[in-house]
Amino acid sequence: MESDPLEAKERWLSDLRARYPSVVDIEAHLVVLRGIVNSSQPGSPQKAEEYIFHHMPGCEPTDDCYEAVLEAWSNSPKEDSSLCILRAKRWFAKIKEPKLQSYHLLLNVVSKGRVKRIKRARAIAAREENAKAAEQILETMTVPPDTDAYNYVLRAWAKVFDPVVSAGKVVHWLNKMEQAQQANPSGSVQPNTKSYTIAMQAYAVLAGYRAKSGKGEGLEEVEQIEALLRYMNELKKQGFQDIVPNTVAYNTLMSAYARLSRFPKHEDAPLKAEKVLRRMMSIGNDAQPDRLSFSKVILAWSNVQRPTSGHRADYWLGKLWELYEVTKKKDILRPTINTYNIVLKAWKNDPMNMEKVFAEMLHAETLDDKDLFLKPNSESFSLLIHAWAKVDPSRALMWLEELMQREVANSAEWSVTTVPDLFHVIIKYAARDPSIDNLVLGLKVFDYYRLSRHPLDVMSYVWLLELGLKAFSTQDHDHDRQEFVVDIVNDCCNDGFVSGAFVRKLSNSETYYEGWTIEESRDIVAELFSQWPLPASWSRNVITEQHVKESDLKRKNFEILSFPPEVQNRGSS
Repeated sequence: MESDPLEAKERWLSDLRARYPSVVDIEAHLVVLRGIVNSSQPGSPQKAEEYIFHHMPGCEPTDDCYEAVLEAWSNSPKEDSSLCILRAKRWFAKIKEPKLQSYHLLLNVVSKGRVKRIKRARAIAAREENAKAAEQILETMTVPPDTDAYNYVLRAWAKVFDPVVSAGKVVHWLNKMEQAQQANPSGSVQPNTKSYTIAMQAYAVLAGYRAKSGKGEGLEEVEQIEALLRYMNELKKQGFQDIVPNTVAYNTLMSAYARLSRFPKHEDAPLKAEKVLRRMMSIGNDAQPDRLSFSKVILAWSNVQRPTSGHRADYWLGKLWELYEVTKKKDILRPTINTYNIVLKAWKNDPMNMEKVFAEMLHAETLDDKDLFLKPNSESFSLLIHAWAKVDPSRALMWLEELMQREVANSAEWSVTTVPDLFHVIIKYAARDPSIDNLVLGLKVFDYYRLSRHPLDVMSYVWLLELGLKAFSTQDHDHDRQEFVVDIVNDCCNDGFVSGAFVRKLSNSETYYEGWTIEESRDIVAELFSQWPLPASWSRNVITEQHVKESDLKRKNFEILSFPPEVQNRGSS
């Protein structure tokens, strides 16, 4: 009966009530109630509450019934976190004699740190409030707390956004655990592997914060992680069975190095991460490296962006495949799309080699072997398009078109999507190398953008205008430039995206002694923006940019960037 689905348990109780109504007691209702709690159906916490209120006639709910509903809220993966905590506290309050398990369930929901669907400022406050609530629950327990109860408090503080407060509190409560252990060596409070790894993770976050904020280099925090790892090894040697320096502990140390690798003075962080990974490969057993271990090393190389970063990333990706081929541990070692995306990031300044890695992914999606199947996702395409846009916008456009085709054709399971930034980046970098070919390319990308599911925006017009003014800057293109400017201004006005940035790009763009001159710039601005104030409809969709000011229409930059060829020749003679 325990392993039966919920529907079978409900039928069983219905039959029992029909045949032997007198024997339907609390234990019979608990069978169904626990079935509701253990089901994966959405809304199971609400269903458990409804069951107690409406489906237990003549039976007074017991502490076990209330604890079952508490468990439903505690383990709910999809409900709003604040609602889960509120309802869990309510049902916990109904329990007359809470057991240790009751406290575990309450501490679990309070310490999860899930703060979805609320603003960041509120999320920051909510996590700290939850951590303080977890402390209070632990300190007011009516039964002796155990290791798990303390670990929930450690987890709650580890989720707090402020890394200084988080690490300080985690260490504070870890010290309390150790003090409780010293006071009663055979007691229920014994710091275990999870306790120490939570502390290590808090130090890893703090190390990254120190390096990023300039309030330190993060090295002291990494030393604390290494010290805790050595301490765990020493305790294991002394026979503490609940303390095992495992894969998670070593991964946390490599995670700290990966965080530091993003900042100056830590160019050697990838080498230190490699050293830890090699140590894990030699230890094996409980510290056997997994996919995350290799990913952290690859991420460290990706962050430092040294000339060898891509090569080292490829090397460790190959080592991961080798280990997978030996062990066939798919869930632990098989490289995933995320693994490949980190390798792509390591090659972000070398799109040619990045494309070779991407080709591996394209090949893998054609394989029948599901264990080797890979399929590039939206991030994969985004990385490749961004890399090519800086070097060869036409190549970036090719991959954008491939992504757009997949966006239309792909199934929901493997869906990929475009984002506005992909259209932006191609036009933006095409404007840095202006030519007629790049203008044609930019116009094509702009048309794709207009036809896509994404609304146009201010900056797409600004970058396209810049590209056109540069590509049509010579005297030979006077007529083409005039037509281009009139068309793009009319389109921009009709779409409601005339912004200060757009007008300034037209009135204060780079000018020349011939072709696109200061005089022509003034004349065309005066002609196209003769009304003041401008009609409100021209800027109706401008959200992030300020609306046009009258001063935007006036030229402020009088620098002339180039001379006609004949002027240059006379100067040299």
